[in-house]
Amino acid sequence: MMGYTHTGLEVECHLDTSFNTPNKVIMKIIIKLFILTTLAFGIHGKVTFFDGTYVVGQVTKIDDSKVHIIPMGLNSPEGLLLVNIDTLRIEDGKIAVLNSEAKYFYQNNEFSANDDDWLDEFDDFKYDEDINKFEENFKYEGKEKTNQDYYKVSFFGAGAFALGMKNAQGKSTGNADPINFGFGFQAPYIVLGAVDASPGAYFMVFGYDDDYMGKVSAYQMVANGSFDFNPIFFFLPEWFHLCVDVGISYNNKIKPVETYEEAWTDGSAPIDNFGGFGLNIGPSFNFSSSSFPMEFHLFSHMNLVPQNGEWAPAKTPILNFGANIIVVLKRGRK
Repeated sequence: MMGYTHTGLEVECHLDTSFNTPNKVIMKIIIKLFILTTLAFGIHGKVTFFDGTYVVGQVTKIDDSKVHIIPMGLNSPEGLLLVNIDTLRIEDGKIAVLNSEAKYFYQNNEFSANDDDWLDEFDDFKYDEDINKFEENFKYEGKEKTNQDYYKVSFFGAGAFALGMKNAQGKSTGNADPINFGFGFQAPYIVLGAVDASPGAYFMVFGYDDDYMGKVSAYQMVANGSFDFNPIFFFLPEWFHLCVDVGISYNNKIKPVETYEEAWTDGSAPIDNFGGFGLNIGPSFNFSSSSFPMEFHLFSHMNLVPQNGEWAPAKTPILNFGANIIVVLKRGRK
């Protein structure tokens, strides 16, 4: 009985061994194929991102834009953009990617150094060469500032004509002082819609002599704006600018007004009441050159100035024609 039982056990063990042998062979083949596949198609590496997270897996390819890796636990590769990668460290210690730049490319189980230097073709560039000796096509051609981009001061004179000093019959009763003169200041032009605009101010001395209003010697302080229409009329030459000047003036007398009337129409005695605000408007024709720090302007302004006497604070128009000498406040160059 014992021998039979032992024999039976031996037979049973023999049969079990015979049954497992094919499975072991198959497993060995699978393991060998996996190792060979790993060696043939990828190596292991660790991708670290800029936020500190990382991915470990089998690297199959590194090119100039992506790292292709099969993360642990997955069966298919993923393409990770280099711009998101801080480092890629290969299992042998090699740093294949650093600061989003591929130091090595990897394909078909082979590494190749990334030695593409875009400056190679410029090895003959002389960094200490005088820039003035460069050829024209290497020189910077930025837009040069014009006189419109600088502060300016001006001095002007004008002839004046009274337009509204007439009686009921249309006969002239007075004249404006023949010469007006003054000085001004102007800021750089800025873009304002379709035109360029420049704020400014000027001081002018003027006067008039009228049978009803008396003899007035006055000054005016004007806050004005100059509007350049050259951006609209682009066909005009660069040295010519068509502008319109608009300003609000404050007028006051320099000395007491000499009155001629003995009494106003209401019988009251005449008083000296000249002064107040007015309005100036008119075109300006500006001639300038960016290579020269001075300009010449011709202008014509309609000045609405306060009346004196019985008809104050009504305004009377005085038209002047004049010339403006401009000094552009920019540093000169030899």
